[in-house]
Amino acid sequence: VVLFEVFSTNTTVFIQYGSSVTLNTCSFPSLSSGFGVITATLTLSNSYLQATSTALQSSSNARLTVTSTQFVVATGSTYAINVATGCNAVITSVRCDCQSAASSVCISSGFGNTPVTGGQVFSSTVISTGLDVTNCTYGVAVANGSIAFSPTTPFTGNALVYSAMASLGGNITLPSSAYTITSGTAD
Repeated sequence: VVLFEVFSTNTTVFIQYGSSVTLNTCSFPSLSSGFGVITATLTLSNSYLQATSTALQSSSNARLTVTSTQFVVATGSTYAINVATGCNAVITSVRCDCQSAASSVCISSGFGNTPVTGGQVFSSTVISTGLDVTNCTYGVAVANGSIAFSPTTPFTGNALVYSAMASLGGNITLPSSAYTITSGTAD
């Protein structure tokens, strides 16, 4: 399914159970809980999402491809993009503005999830080109998952408390160059 120039307000969008959806040049200026992708595939490009809760939440083996998209999360939100345990995402040229929401994260991978008994199921997020984060507590955060920037991916942060945080065995590979934090702690 390909949808162009979609405009939606106060709606939670669910993509579930084997579905594959491509959204191009969409505007979602006032979502309550944003997108939920459950055991499905979402390709989102050239779009704008504003949410009062998590803008894009994946779970149960979801696959995300996000390109040239801006996320704005309102005060009280936790994540712009949350790639839950067992899910995968490829993120290209994304901009996040958390509007100074407490404990906010632009991109999380596996965050808030624990290892599965008998073995670990990791989430994986690859940021292939450009991440611009403003007014978030964390630029990227990982728990029981991984986030890898390509070696020359620009990571720009402004008014962050922390640029990156890893816990519970999380792994972050930051770019070797083009890492600029203009305000906040570069840690």
